This record gives sequence, structure tokens and C-alpha cells, in this order.
Amino acid sequence: MDGIVNDVALQFLCEPIVHVMHTAKRPIIIRLRIILAHLQRGERVTAGMMAAVLNVSLRTAARDFDYLMHSLHVPLTYDYRKKSYVLTGEIPPILIEPSEPDGER
Repeated sequence: MDGIVNDVALQFLCEPIVHVMHTAKRPIIIRLRIILAHLQRGERVTAGMMAAVLNVSLRTAARDFDYLMHSLHVPLTYDYRKKSYVLTGEIPPILIEPSEPDGER
């Protein structure tokens, strides 16, 4: 049973973000992946911008940033000069999108 559950979780994590962009409600994992993708590309990222992109409230987007920083320990800070969030280090491996699922090498 563990193998089946792990395969489903891995498949979910490996699905391209594009497939879920138009859903009305996105699970937090999808929202976090979208936020991280914007940060990794070096884009200007604010809670307001992410709220608009994700079609959620400003409060939900702010909670997502808080969760990334304090629960998942993503090296993320708010740069007051740029007025946006910036990555200050490497993203923990569990949050990085795998290049290819296990078993397909």
C-alpha cells in the first residue's frame, strides 16, 4: 500500500503546474509551488501579486508566505527596498520539483 500512496504523491508533485492553473480552488501545495516558481525565476513577488495570480485573498497569500518561511523553512525574506519577497538561499530539496520521477531513469 505504501508504494501506491507514494506513487500517487510523486505523480501529483511531478504534474506540470499549468494543468491546475485554471481551477477555482487550488490546494496549498500547488499555491506554494507557484509562488516558489516565481521566486526561482527572480521575479518581483508580493503577497498582493500572488493573491491576484492565484485568485485568492491577500490574507491567504500572506499566510502562504508565512507558511513557506516559518513552517517549511524556505530562506525567504521581505526586501523593503524592493518591496517584495526574495529568496536568500537554496530551497529545501523536498520543495524542488523533481526533474524525473524515480523509476524512469
